[in-house]
Amino acid sequence: MKLNVGDKVGHLEIIGQIVTIGKHSFSKARCDCGKEWLPRRDSIRSGAIISCGCIRDKRTKTRQTTHGHSSRTTRTPEYSSWDSMIQRCTNPNSVAYEWYGARGITVCDRWRNSFQAFFDDMGPRPKGMTLEREKNDVGYQPGNCVWATRDAQMRNTRYTRLVDVDGEKMYVRDAAKKIGVPEGRIYGKVFRERITHQESVDFYRRQA
Repeated sequence: MKLNVGDKVGHLEIIGQIVTIGKHSFSKARCDCGKEWLPRRDSIRSGAIISCGCIRDKRTKTRQTTHGHSSRTTRTPEYSSWDSMIQRCTNPNSVAYEWYGARGITVCDRWRNSFQAFFDDMGPRPKGMTLEREKNDVGYQPGNCVWATRDAQMRNTRYTRLVDVDGEKMYVRDAAKKIGVPEGRIYGKVFRERITHQESVDFYRRQA
């Protein structure tokens, strides 16, 4: 293939005559992005060079970014919720897998295969809210998921239990506030030691 001034190959336009340096021939070229330099003529002819490198960089950036929601260094709240959902339902190494994937909670194919589909269905995540299933024995799928406050989610979770504190029945979260310990400690002791929620609350009441 001959290369003449004015020819366009890929994203390159030949703007200068042949320059021979050593054993190789070069032509001055201008990329669509505006950069000018001297690429080798044989590399242009073979298709090894189709731009100054900007097209490669753009493709790399596209692979590293998911619809503008995830890159190597940042994630949007929506992408974090989607990824966490996938991990706890499909990854046996996830700390939450025992309570999701291991007991049959799944992610529908539409969401598992596409973050964009998940985002299209759920929309932006409001500040302070998390992903919740309305029916706890049904998996993650359109129609069963909403953005909910942490308080609403905890009250709907299968692990929420009513416990007795001074003769009053209340949710574990409210009991934790009343006895002055973090709620996570109560649930943590339940999961670690396989005891009841009431036993965990009673233990921390004695420590208060």
